[in-house]
Amino acid sequence: MATVGARRAERVLDQVAPGLSRIVREAFREGEPRRFGVHRMHELLAARYKDLLSRGEWRILTVGPAAAYTIHGGVFSIPIEAGRFTPVMDSAARGGGGSVLFQAHRVAAIIMGGAGSPKRPSGLLDKATVDSLARETLGSPYPQAVIAKTKKYRFDPKLGTGGTFGVNYVVYRELVPCLAYNTIYYSHTVRMRLHELVMEYFWKPFQEEVFKGSPAGKWRTCGEPCPVACKKIWRGVKVDYEPFQGMGPLIGVLELEKAARLVELVDSLGLDAIEAGHEVAWVFDMVSRGLLHPSEAGLAAAPRLDPLTLDPRVDSERNAALAEALLRDIAYSRGRLGSLIAGKGIRRAALELEKEAGEGPGGYLPRDLAVYAAFGGDWYMTPNYYWSPGLVAPLYVLGRYWTNYAPTFMEPEDYAETSLKRAAWEYAIDNAGICRFHRGWAEALLHGLYEKAGIPLDPPSHAKEMYREIVAYQEKAGAEPVPWESRKTVDLVASIAAEVGNTEWADRIARDPGAAMEWWKRFHSKIKSLLSR
Repeated sequence: MATVGARRAERVLDQVAPGLSRIVREAFREGEPRRFGVHRMHELLAARYKDLLSRGEWRILTVGPAAAYTIHGGVFSIPIEAGRFTPVMDSAARGGGGSVLFQAHRVAAIIMGGAGSPKRPSGLLDKATVDSLARETLGSPYPQAVIAKTKKYRFDPKLGTGGTFGVNYVVYRELVPCLAYNTIYYSHTVRMRLHELVMEYFWKPFQEEVFKGSPAGKWRTCGEPCPVACKKIWRGVKVDYEPFQGMGPLIGVLELEKAARLVELVDSLGLDAIEAGHEVAWVFDMVSRGLLHPSEAGLAAAPRLDPLTLDPRVDSERNAALAEALLRDIAYSRGRLGSLIAGKGIRRAALELEKEAGEGPGGYLPRDLAVYAAFGGDWYMTPNYYWSPGLVAPLYVLGRYWTNYAPTFMEPEDYAETSLKRAAWEYAIDNAGICRFHRGWAEALLHGLYEKAGIPLDPPSHAKEMYREIVAYQEKAGAEPVPWESRKTVDLVASIAAEVGNTEWADRIARDPGAAMEWWKRFHSKIKSLLSR
């Protein structure tokens, strides 16, 4: 019997424009990574509109099958250079925008571009003006300022590596959340052992190939004329921290090659890689702890997540194979659990499981093993992969970096103030159309750029006003932040407090879980207070 998600997908597919229906259906037919879904959509559209795409500069935006069958499909685009697709996959996937585009608006792809150069509107700045402003503000010419402030994403000579993947494992080390976020419970010794395995089997193969010899073909841009070349390519696959962490150490896959296949699969399916990592980790953890039998999760066997016995080669292969089967079930809304996650997401799927089975071993409920921030009665957002309370704090925009996401802890009022300030600047950079990887120089220049362009706008003030509108919208929609529901989410907050030496809050939460709610409420109250001024 077809699931609700599958029946809904078929109804939407029937409503796609007749001329494109064949392309969409062929692309969405399940296959090997890179041979179906998002990748195939790009190939078929490029072939159909070959003459058009040969004139000028173009980009194709598409969804994948996950947009038809799930609530968390993304929008993807592969840059074109010299008439050929590059190895880079750009995505806008957090929050399920691709699912909305396809299911609500019946749009599977957008082709945009053209020949010729647009006329520059009066008031925009020339290079000399920007260079002069950089000298005044940052003390160096604009090109040098850009390179200096983006070294993490290009190449950091002190670390000998670059890009989010290369840098994060070196900088965050044992603080990177692994094995279904269970590292928050491990001793420093165990976390360091796991970190050493990650560096040897996961990071080192990337480092040796991407930063050995000439960077030609290994460092690319997102398609924009940018000197940073932040996209690092390993054996034809773009490697960024978030998707590889989600398809790698988070789910017990420590071999880079195995994780790369899963990343390519997630991209082909059109899933949000961060959400997908959380979903697989959550299911793996439930099975590992005995809340579900492998067969109830649609798995052929139990995953292996024990940090003391984990074999990077044997267990990576096992866990990767199980993850691939689960990802395909979710993306195509198959099986009891796959359909639940596809149609409802982790939060509501957990509640459904609890109605059926109740508590599992250790008194855990299914929701207790997930990490997410809750909104209203139905919605949620899983955090980016940092051990930080700022990613689950009661803010109105989560899932990106509109918060203080450092691995730190402080009094809730102080944390709220730093988080809202960071959110305002992140909005300001987004609103200016500047990549956040350039925030190091752009935030310093932004006010001056608006001023010299003749635009009377103070970025932080404007951002704060827009944030107020976001708050008003979410409150009207019944999607305002609500207190944490998951034990592991609370433990994430308490454990980082202990890790950075704030034993007062760590001990208080350990003695009384209600103390975590106090921290949450004080943080939320401070946000509301700051926005009311």
